Amino acid sequence: LHCTSPQAPPQAAVPPPGSDADVKRAGALALAKGIDDTLGTFTHAEKDLPAEADGKARAAESWHVGKLPKKLVIKNKDATGVVSDTTDFYFDEQGKMAFVRAPDGLFVFNMESLALWLDREQRVKRGVSPADARTRVEELRLRSAKALSTLGVR
Repeated sequence: LHCTSPQAPPQAAVPPPGSDADVKRAGALALAKGIDDTLGTFTHAEKDLPAEADGKARAAESWHVGKLPKKLVIKNKDATGVVSDTTDFYFDEQGKMAFVRAPDGLFVFNMESLALWLDREQRVKRGVSPADARTRVEELRLRSAKALSTLGVR
């Protein structure tokens, strides 16, 4: 008689060194660092955003070159106006969303399609259904597009 026990779900782990996921993770972090290190060389804009359906106050801050965004920060505010969390968007040389640091993880994009979703400790996020990932990516895209439009960057 052969018994098999159900396997435990895989533990979240940092991508193995040299793997495709590790290369994408390292590239995204390098892009973010490069942009953060040179923010003073970009045009800066800041504006309050219109309230969304959840009624929360938000503000956006961008750094850009002409109409090409380099970095966008969307700040969520609590009822007293204090920033409760932020979502940082980083854009590649063509102005495409390449990396997002959000409260629920790190999102690495390739041509604005999700390539890798990591938790805040840079471990591959496990157990996310494709539908949930698609919904979250669309939300990030929409939020970014609205904020950039409000700031007059795109």
